[in-house]
Formats: sequence, C-alpha cells, structure tokens
Amino acid sequence: MAITVGGNLTPLRTPLATRLSRALHDLVNMLQVEAGSSKKTLYEAGIDCHVYVKDGAPSTSNSEEASADSPGHDLCFVWDTTANDLYLISAWTAAGKFTATKVLD
Repeated sequence: MAITVGGNLTPLRTPLATRLSRALHDLVNMLQVEAGSSKKTLYEAGIDCHVYVKDGAPSTSNSEEASADSPGHDLCFVWDTTANDLYLISAWTAAGKFTATKVLD
C-alpha cells in the first residue's frame, strides 16, 4: 500500500522516533489480537515511520493546507518544531480529512 505524505511533513528517522513507531505498531497489533480481530491495518502493511516533523501545528481546517499536512495514514505523531508540541493524528480517512490532537505541549 503506497502512503503519500503531505509536502509539509518530514519523516523523523531517529532511534527514539523508531522506538516510538515500533511501540505504537506493537500496541495496535496486540489490541487487535486481544479483540480477536483478523482485520489488517496499515500497521501490518509495513509503514516504518509514525513520527513526522513540521514547522507549526498540523492544519485540519483548510483542505489544501490540511492535504499538505496529511501523514497519509492513521495513528501517528506530528511534532510541531515551532512550539515544540506533539500531536496525535487520528480519524484519518483521506488527505485533508483527519483529527490532530495535541498530546504534549
């Protein structure tokens, strides 16, 4: 499955970001096993990055800007390097259609 990451985001490929990505992957898979689900998620498709960097908070209000801020998949993080905030991306359905919840500020 091809993932298209918005032009405003850069994958963060550091050892710490890799550990966070793997931990999130393992947690989602464990929850699916516990629930008895056989549904495949993007996590099983081999996405190796769940942490992205952006100058400024991810936009979800303007479709053009939100499309450029879209990580291309659900349940990942965007680090706003301007304010040093961390956002969890959820409810992702398409470029420009997702929720960004600040989890650390």
